[in-house]
Amino acid sequence: MHFRSLGWTAVFLCTLLGTGGLGIPAHAFCEDAGPSPNAFLPSWKLLNSQQKQYFMSGYLKGFRDASKVTEIALEYLKQNPQSALQGLTELKNVYDLSELSALELSRQVDVFFADPLNRDKSLSQAVSASKQRR
Repeated sequence: MHFRSLGWTAVFLCTLLGTGGLGIPAHAFCEDAGPSPNAFLPSWKLLNSQQKQYFMSGYLKGFRDASKVTEIALEYLKQNPQSALQGLTELKNVYDLSELSALELSRQVDVFFADPLNRDKSLSQAVSASKQRR
């Protein structure tokens, strides 16, 4: 897709983005800016409207959870400024899921919720348990 097919709106957005006007890199929206290994559009285009809503619902939940975690971290740092580096390192380790694929995590969450004792647990607890099972 090129600027001509997108019209002046795309030219404006790409110019604005290219100058950092919105704090988003130009390559996130403008093909002519070069390929990005993290481009999400190919995946996004595969989703129908309902799937996009489900995905964004989960994404928003993740951001809300991240906000809560940040609040907890800030409170911890206020109370324990001398151990800030250690505390943040431990927090990072809690949220490192780099070793889990989406497929593996989905399967682990299914196993977690198959246990009747876990029926009322949160997704966060299911993911944490999945990470510990590895």
